Amino acid sequence: MTPMNLLMANQAAPTMQLPLKDIVIAAPVSWWPLAPGWWLLIGLLLLLSVWFGRKLWLRQRAKQFANQALSRIQQWQQAPADVTASQVNELLKVVACHYGEAEQLAKLSGYPWYQWLQASSTEKQRPQVDQMCQLLQHHLYSGGSLNPVQQEQLLIGCQQWLTTSWRLAASTAQATTNQASSQPDRAGGAA
Repeated sequence: MTPMNLLMANQAAPTMQLPLKDIVIAAPVSWWPLAPGWWLLIGLLLLLSVWFGRKLWLRQRAKQFANQALSRIQQWQQAPADVTASQVNELLKVVACHYGEAEQLAKLSGYPWYQWLQASSTEKQRPQVDQMCQLLQHHLYSGGSLNPVQQEQLLIGCQQWLTTSWRLAASTAQATTNQASSQPDRAGGAA
């Protein structure tokens, strides 16, 4: 066979019909039911959205409560003669218990309580909060009244703590409560 004959034989072959069946295309794969991995991902996303929503709701609630307490402080600043150290301490305790860990925070008194207040304040606020804690420690059970300068310092410290405490208290409540309740009462008094 010559190359020319071979070429002609190859060209003639495609015209012949081979006994092949038609190609059957499979049905497209359905997206339903979902694979277990997708269910796991959906469940995880739902849990994260519920967790984030709850955290956001608690933060908003704490902010509203802090704003109510700040309005109370402003009322006291307008009529400072009526303010006592126990009233300020009670307001601080109620606000702190509202932020979370109420059962643990309600038990704190003296040095652990002041330590928690300081830990839940920012570095910028620390001097005013420290001064507030010293005034509370000195005047809470002494029965002595606060002079106008001390009242103003106490209210400013309380106001400083309330402005950002709603942001910090939720994150520090658990750790600081455990730390503060394990230390002895060094203040000598209760809050």
